[in-house]
Amino acid sequence: VLLRRPAAVNVGYNPTFTNPANGETTPPRPSIEAHLILPAGEPPLPSLYGQTVRLHLRARLRSERRFPEVAALVAQIRTDIAEAEGLLQASAADRSE
Repeated sequence: VLLRRPAAVNVGYNPTFTNPANGETTPPRPSIEAHLILPAGEPPLPSLYGQTVRLHLRARLRSERRFPEVAALVAQIRTDIAEAEGLLQASAADRSE
C-alpha cells in the first residue's frame, strides 16, 4: 500500500535518553523516528512499527542535542513539526507556481 504523508524526522542517537553519569553510552547505531504530519481532522494512522517505510528527506532543521528533561524535548519536537509543516507548505506553493 502506497501512503504518502509529510513528516518531521529525527536520525540520531537519542542523547536525552542516555546518561553517561550512570554508565550508559550512546547506542552503537542511530535510530530513525518519523513524526507524521496529518491534516486536521484526519483520523490517526495504524501503527507503522515493524513496517517498511521509505523516507525522502527535504531539509535539515537542526543538530541533535540532549534536553534536560523529556518535556523540553517534546516541546522542541512540536516546534520542529511546525517548522517542517511550514517548509513543506512553502515547497508545495513553489511547485504550484
